[in-house]
Amino acid sequence: MPSRKRPPDGRVVSRAVTAIDVRVKPRSHAERITVGNDGLVTVAVTAPPVEGAANAAVVKLVARALHVPPSALTIVRGSSGRRKVIAVQGLEQAATLERLRAAASNA
Repeated sequence: MPSRKRPPDGRVVSRAVTAIDVRVKPRSHAERITVGNDGLVTVAVTAPPVEGAANAAVVKLVARALHVPPSALTIVRGSSGRRKVIAVQGLEQAATLERLRAAASNA
């Protein structure tokens, strides 16, 4: 169970960190997220893989799908490749996959 801390305003902040495997498709015709049965998340972005533009677009799109600020996401592996591992702070694994699947089905 993740540790929880109460800040002065009374909110409960989860310290959970979840790692998700992501396959990126830069220069796609539309931005979308799909989740395979194996749990692999595919993120298609319109940005090119130049000077971090695709990475920034991936972080922004995944953050929007998870309803977390982009600062809660960190690319921990694969910053220059198509396969990435992204750390999500503040969400449990089950909630992360549930939100990604919901975003994928709404696309």
